[in-house]
Amino acid sequence: MSEMEMEPEDEAEAKSDERRYVAIAEELIELPWVVIEEKFAAAPVDMSDVAETVSRFRSFKDHTALPCFVSGDARPMPVDVSMVPQLPERLWLREAVQLAAHAVGDRTRVRMIDGRDAGLGFRHRLARFLQLRADGGGGTHHGVGRFPGLEVRVNTSSRGGRVFYSPATMFRGADVFGAPTSPVVRPIGPGRYLFGVEQRDGTTIWDAGEHEIPPTFDITLPL
Repeated sequence: MSEMEMEPEDEAEAKSDERRYVAIAEELIELPWVVIEEKFAAAPVDMSDVAETVSRFRSFKDHTALPCFVSGDARPMPVDVSMVPQLPERLWLREAVQLAAHAVGDRTRVRMIDGRDAGLGFRHRLARFLQLRADGGGGTHHGVGRFPGLEVRVNTSSRGGRVFYSPATMFRGADVFGAPTSPVVRPIGPGRYLFGVEQRDGTTIWDAGEHEIPPTFDITLPL
């Protein structure tokens, strides 16, 4: 049997875990926020970054269409447009796509997706992120308490620039992973992430790959 194949009982257990985390993700998106805050506070590992992501998504999830980042994964990944004020739908959509294009840095990688489909994509992405965060483990741990930082090394083709990262749940393009390249090494919480590299003109090019930490701790970007 190859390493990629799974025993029937292992496959059934994996699908059961997936369904469980999808159900948890759905609760986090739909339940009253006071209940969600209690759930995050009671979590055995730090979930503050996840709580912020969910809170932001909830603020704009009910629009008819949402701007999504085009990555190597087929599931829609909403772009964080929580800064767009409440406006009539047509104006909101126009402002949202402009903000998303600015955040991504490349308008061709932003696609407007039906709000329900975008929400479904976010739910499944959040479920996978939660599962990785809950499992943790592996790698070199940093920090103490509820935040299991794992040491990650990012290698790039360019030198002297900054590396940015975003959770692969909802795209956020402003978080700096580290500098200068290359490589950049720092701890990061378990989860699924995208990485981008700042260019000399100040724009950031994002790699289409999505990296799960763990098991990946050494990432090479063709940028």
